[in-house]
Amino acid sequence: MSLLRSWSYVLIHPILALREANENPLLYAPVSVFLTLLAVLVSIETYDYFLTAALYLIPLLITYSLASRLYRVKVKTVSLLINYGLIQYVIIMMCIASRFGLLNLKGLIGAFSRSGLTVFYISYMFIFSRESYKLNNSQAFVITILTLFLLRMMLST
Repeated sequence: MSLLRSWSYVLIHPILALREANENPLLYAPVSVFLTLLAVLVSIETYDYFLTAALYLIPLLITYSLASRLYRVKVKTVSLLINYGLIQYVIIMMCIASRFGLLNLKGLIGAFSRSGLTVFYISYMFIFSRESYKLNNSQAFVITILTLFLLRMMLST
């Protein structure tokens, strides 16, 4: 499979991209590194260094801790990092929305934009948890909801 096809899979069919990245991580490594660097740069531009580190590291550490503790999952570090990099465009979208003030809008439009981004984030964390840790749907749902809850708790203090 070509590099161009791997790019399109990440954007159009992320489930297939994560599955193939588990089988052939080196093919998806350039896409993962690019998306991670772009997410970090956009995050630093939008937020401060602490929040940038939190946006990147905390969800990864929480999902890994929960999956390994609750479900005794073992995963290769390289595959995990590549898979996590493949979903970083969710962070890019959240930073762009924040930069343009979509998260601060009042009324119905603000509620829709915040809710939409939350659903977008949850769905990609669910896909990431299910495919990266090889969990069933209910296990991935538990990991995703606990991750979101802990992330909100940590960032709200």
